[in-house]
Amino acid sequence: MKKTVWISAFDKNEETSKVTFNALHKYGLDVSGHFWPEYDDKKGWELPTEALKNADAWVILMSPSAFANEHNRFSLNLTLMQIRTLKGDGFPVFISGIEKADVAEELIYLSACEFVNSAVLGVKLLSATAKVLPVSETEYRLNCHAIMGIGTWFEVGPCPHSWQGAMIALEGAEIDAHGVGPSGKLPQKAILSYPYKGMKLEVDGTEFIGWGVENELAAGESYYIRIKGLPKSMLFGESPIKNENADLYRCYF
Repeated sequence: MKKTVWISAFDKNEETSKVTFNALHKYGLDVSGHFWPEYDDKKGWELPTEALKNADAWVILMSPSAFANEHNRFSLNLTLMQIRTLKGDGFPVFISGIEKADVAEELIYLSACEFVNSAVLGVKLLSATAKVLPVSETEYRLNCHAIMGIGTWFEVGPCPHSWQGAMIALEGAEIDAHGVGPSGKLPQKAILSYPYKGMKLEVDGTEFIGWGVENELAAGESYYIRIKGLPKSMLFGESPIKNENADLYRCYF
């Protein structure tokens, strides 16, 4: 059975993309793809995760000028976050067109990708898709949901234990809605226990504004917030209201 590869091209150049498609077909790979859509932080945006769910590998074609666009970097980070949640850290993601040295180390989802020259991409894909993907373990669950007309939401929750409440704080963007519900889908309605908004935190001289709740979250439950704007980074974790020693994690975009 052929291995399937999904290609995301950020530069809308059909000839360049066609060269990559044809080259990978010669390796016996089933190749499909798309041109990356523009991210709209006001209207919302559909992450291209449905096509990636059934893929064995993901190839990102991105020029330095495309990478310099903050909307491109942010939307790519969101998609990588969701794919890592759905398919694990071992899912092969290759970036061609920029160098690893161009990506800041704190952008953990981007820097975890493999940066390759187009000349060796086919060989790399054959090797990567033949491997068994490892299951990663973390102390938390982190995901995102970008839906046209509803907006962009972040989801956080405990894994594999439970949290006494949850909090998310943003640098450089705002939160305008939040809720609690089962993991993996936005809640239709929720009862929030002692919700709070506008909590100010400072980490390494950077100010964050946080929202949170005191609902007890089991391993299969999550806290959700909707964002306005493009955050530079995010703090998240168990609510520090009742537990001053709660661990907070930081994610950069």
